[in-house]
Amino acid sequence: VTEGVTIAPLQGISEVKIKKNKDGSEYLSVSIAGPMRSAGGTESAVTILIADHVRKAVGLSKYQANCFDDETGRFIEELRIYEREASSFQFHILDEDIEHVISNLPVELNGVDTDPFEVVNHKGMTRITTNRVRGGALRVLNDGLIGRSKKLLKRIEIYQLDGWEWLGDLKGAVQTGDNQEDAAAKRMREVITGRSVLSMPNKLGGFRLRYGRACNTGFAAVGINPIIAEILDHTIAVGTQIKTDIPGKGATVAFVDSIDAPIVRLKNGDVIKIKNVKHGIEIKGEIEKILHLGDILISFGDFLENNAQLVPSGYVEEFWIEELKEKLVKYAPDDEFLIQFLTKIPTLDEALKLSIDFQIPLHPQYLYYWDQISPKELLQILHPIKINENSIEYSIETKNILEKLGVPHKNNNTQIILEKEEARIFYNLLFRHKPQITDLSIPQILSKSSGIQIKNKFSTSIGVRIGRPEKAAPRQMKPPTHILFPINDKGGPTRDLLKASRQDNFFTNIFNRSCQECNEPSIGIKCSKCGIKTTIVYRCGNCRDTLDNPFCEKCKRKA
Repeated sequence: VTEGVTIAPLQGISEVKIKKNKDGSEYLSVSIAGPMRSAGGTESAVTILIADHVRKAVGLSKYQANCFDDETGRFIEELRIYEREASSFQFHILDEDIEHVISNLPVELNGVDTDPFEVVNHKGMTRITTNRVRGGALRVLNDGLIGRSKKLLKRIEIYQLDGWEWLGDLKGAVQTGDNQEDAAAKRMREVITGRSVLSMPNKLGGFRLRYGRACNTGFAAVGINPIIAEILDHTIAVGTQIKTDIPGKGATVAFVDSIDAPIVRLKNGDVIKIKNVKHGIEIKGEIEKILHLGDILISFGDFLENNAQLVPSGYVEEFWIEELKEKLVKYAPDDEFLIQFLTKIPTLDEALKLSIDFQIPLHPQYLYYWDQISPKELLQILHPIKINENSIEYSIETKNILEKLGVPHKNNNTQIILEKEEARIFYNLLFRHKPQITDLSIPQILSKSSGIQIKNKFSTSIGVRIGRPEKAAPRQMKPPTHILFPINDKGGPTRDLLKASRQDNFFTNIFNRSCQECNEPSIGIKCSKCGIKTTIVYRCGNCRDTLDNPFCEKCKRKA
């Protein structure tokens, strides 16, 4: 808890006073100073919770809003003036929420004036001594109590505080607007030169939400495929700070190569799914448009910490593995051939057979975005020019539909050609038994006609824009500390090599390593002559024998 101090204010809480309501009852008033910025909104709001706890402990009454003047109206007017004239907030909030909070606060939220802008309609109020805007109080209200109301409710539950249940009635931060147009407008309005918008919320082609974590991701550290950094010309790098719309307001980027990769359209019209970073580098100059960015990996812990609502997930490999595992336990617990698919991606033939035999959905590797096309678009792709199991030809008019689906294909200017796996997937799902268009969703229609369960691949896309790209730069100690050579403490706190070299001698622990190929000792992981990885050689301190493991059988002691 930071007493309202978030990053670099001059004061924090400037004053705590006991005041009187109109009926003579005494209440607590907390005055927040400025200037302050909005980082740490939850902590600034927690100070009001603590103030309420203190109020109860000393037996003071609750603050009664509007008993002298229209204080809710003053806060609404003041906040909008501050937003328009002085500075922006992290979140946009609704007038109804402001009114609800001020009416229910058990302690008064007050503050000193911070900017030379005056209110117009709510001047000369009894309990508010200034006509100017109070930046500190407004930030605690906007970015703390309302913007972080969900996180605050979680804290209230942990602290077992009562009297704050009304926070659950707030609509909270409106980060993205009520519809996609509002979302896009707000994202673009906030863009700063040099800080790109990478993905829009709920828009096909953006970062698809995927729940999970890798060894290098975690709380407020999300994963994206490293191919993305390469094809975006390293606009984004490991450690880049990004702003997201859910679950929290920001995160740091790490690279995870096991999640879905981007799908791109080349200048010749071909659509391909990039296999790996090397492949991305090879075709980088030929890319005309990125059709699908791939996955963004966000841990469940981020949603828990932010008390954010979980959104539905698309069908991913982890779900498929669990479904297969359940069937194997029941029907084939000892079948080693089938067990291998818990860790290995099946071929298309194997995936189709597993789906039919065990009545499980088709493996996500062979799924397209079927849930994102309309029945009319499905009808269009049901009428190809030429069809067989290994090759399907379409007219050029279907290209947009195939791109929306994320289907790799070739373009020869007049026709679209699906080959190999893509053609066989289409053949099995669309043409072996032709689907009948009904009121069902497209995946359900295909599941019914083909006998192969098709799940929704798309869940939702996350709005992502770059926050502070400079945060990805290396952060060095001043002066930089050497860690390459084991000089122990002889170089001082910074392990200064020159300082250590002036010592007559010193002891340090280093591994004895040896190259098996050259039969020579080495100080490195790889041999400086042949480049082969060296092995650790142990020596008993008692009998001086050379050993393969850290225990000497002769002396019965550690080497």
